[in-house]
Amino acid sequence: MGDDGGLDEPESGYEMRLRWGWGMAARTAVLAGVVTAVVLDPVDGHVTRGSVAYGCLLAAQSAFFLGQQYALYVRGCLLRIDAAGLTVIGEPTVPWRELRKAEVRRGALVFFPWSPETALPMLPVGLKSPAMDARRRRRRLARRFGSPMVVFTRLYGVRRAEVIAAVRRYSANVPVFE
Repeated sequence: MGDDGGLDEPESGYEMRLRWGWGMAARTAVLAGVVTAVVLDPVDGHVTRGSVAYGCLLAAQSAFFLGQQYALYVRGCLLRIDAAGLTVIGEPTVPWRELRKAEVRRGALVFFPWSPETALPMLPVGLKSPAMDARRRRRRLARRFGSPMVVFTRLYGVRRAEVIAAVRRYSANVPVFE
């Protein structure tokens, strides 16, 4: 697959992959450069140690973000949508019969189970902090979106309409609310 990423249509389902390319790297580098330039603006003609330290911190965060995004890109397929259900990389498939609905909330597509006993997997994210463990992240997603299975379409560089179309095509009876 090339730089366009997004959703592929193999013979029996859709695969969501992170979109990667020089565009993402360039946008991140430009943003970090602009913020660093504003922060390193001299005070009375002198650059302060605090502003240099803050600029270095921003550069480190940008490098961390690019590294995390590249790691997701290298993993390949992050989510597979097919007749069997939803499969997150490295997790067992969640059959469609265990999903009650899919809903667009806060710009992301969120999947809801029929019962609280159904453990929905979490998709990997590029901005994951090493200090945040899976249990804490699961609670945070459930509190913010109502479920831990959230597809951040902007983060992955895919079109929400394509993901929704794949769910409608393969799910048979899982309603999708936009």
